[in-house]
Amino acid sequence: ENREGYYSFTAGRFRFIALNGNEISTYSSTRKSTINEAAELIERLKADGEPNAMEWNGGIGPDQMKWFAGQLDAASANDEQVIVLCHFPLWPQDVHNLLNYKKVLSLVEKYSNIIAWFSGHNHKGNYGNFNMIHFVTMRGMVETETSGSHAIVEVYSNKIWIKGGGREKSQILAI
Repeated sequence: ENREGYYSFTAGRFRFIALNGNEISTYSSTRKSTINEAAELIERLKADGEPNAMEWNGGIGPDQMKWFAGQLDAASANDEQVIVLCHFPLWPQDVHNLLNYKKVLSLVEKYSNIIAWFSGHNHKGNYGNFNMIHFVTMRGMVETETSGSHAIVEVYSNKIWIKGGGREKSQILAI
């Protein structure tokens, strides 16, 4: 099911959920209401001293949040483990995180079946663990003059094996 850039699919006992983190942004829409919503959100974040109050970040809208919660509920009902894919990181706190990362994190922390959140956007890469969820930000290859940055991710019943190449490091994450 594909809805405005976000979708899910299952493979075995895993549900993969791809989110559109550009839904609320100052750059991805021609709708003035969406651009204004993003600008207002960024101003509120600046006023609160949040590090991610940057115009290059995006957020997830209310319809997508409802859909995401429904996907997580369905995965729980089907005894599926969840891997989330989103361009923007959610954790740890960073200048590159989703604009509404706190709202999304408050939803995510209610579920015990989410095992990983894979993202990009922060070209240096990053890792955090929150509520037993692996938050992996893959390294970007845009600042790399002499080597790339890539990985193959293999998912097993007890681990996620990231086979890194170039600037991306290899690692095994227990699940």
